[in-house]
Amino acid sequence: MNENNILGVVLAGGKSKRFGQDKNDIKLGNKTLLDHTLHKIKSKFKLENTASISIRPEKIDISDSSMKNSVKGQVISAAFVGNTYQYDVKTTFGNLYVVSRETNDFKKVDDEIYLTFDENFFTLLKD
Repeated sequence: MNENNILGVVLAGGKSKRFGQDKNDIKLGNKTLLDHTLHKIKSKFKLENTASISIRPEKIDISDSSMKNSVKGQVISAAFVGNTYQYDVKTTFGNLYVVSRETNDFKKVDDEIYLTFDENFFTLLKD
């Protein structure tokens, strides 16, 4: 893995209770809010290949043990922003950017964790 091998996962949306509609479809100018976010990420990092995946935060569980449809990772950065924790997690897929609404059981840098995905929305395919 080299410094350019970064996979960014942008967790967009939510239940849209306050906003009143799905934010993934909202446009600011001629681009969606998600497109603006991806542009900022791509301009900050030199990416050779990109994959854009949008998964609602409630569809990902961060835990200390492996479960079905999970990937092992190590927290390389953690920050409390607004009312969420935001993590940069090193995995076999590359680095994943994950937002969590869980503020009671937050993870620290160097913690080994497992990201488990709701299979109805995202399924990991094993070799």
